[in-house]
Amino acid sequence: MQVYVQRPLVARTAGKRRLGWNALSLALALAATIVGGQTAYGQVTQLEDLVPLQQLETPTDDLIRLATAYTEGLAELENANLSVETLNSLRPNAVVTALEIRIAQNNVRAAQRKVQLFRAMIEKQLAAAEAKLEILRWLDAEREKLQAGTSAKAGGKILTAQAVATVEILKMILETK
Repeated sequence: MQVYVQRPLVARTAGKRRLGWNALSLALALAATIVGGQTAYGQVTQLEDLVPLQQLETPTDDLIRLATAYTEGLAELENANLSVETLNSLRPNAVVTALEIRIAQNNVRAAQRKVQLFRAMIEKQLAAAEAKLEILRWLDAEREKLQAGTSAKAGGKILTAQAVATVEILKMILETK
C-alpha cells in the first residue's frame, strides 16, 4: 500500500501526487491506515516550530563546565592513586596505619566513580549531539530541495555548524586522559 501526501496535508491510501514531506506526514498516513484507510487531514508544521532546535543546543558554557569538571575528576583520580602509591611505598619505613591506606583507597574509588559518571554524561551528550547533527543535515538537504530554483537562501546552516562544533568539542573532551 502506498501513501500519498498533498498540500494542504491530506494523507490517503490513494491520492493525486506524492511529495517528500516530513515525519508529520508519515504520522498522519499511519493514522489513516490504522483507522481503516480513511482520509486524514492535518496542517503542515515545520519541525523547527515543533521543537525549537536552539533548545536542543548544548550551550558553550555547559560544555566548558563539563570539560572542566571532567578534567578535575581525572586529576582527583590521579592524585588519589598517587596517595595510595605513596602510602604503600612509605609503609615499610614509616608508620602508616591501615586506616590511612583504606581512606586513600576509598578516595581512589570515589574519584573513579566521578570520572565514570562524567564520562557517561559526555557520551550521552555526544550521542544526542550526533543525532541532532544528523537531523539538521537532513533538514538542510530538504530545504535545498524545496528551495531549488528559487531565490530563497537556505537558513539553518549556522545551526548545523554549531552542531558540528558541539560534536567535535564533546569528542575532544572524551579524548582527554
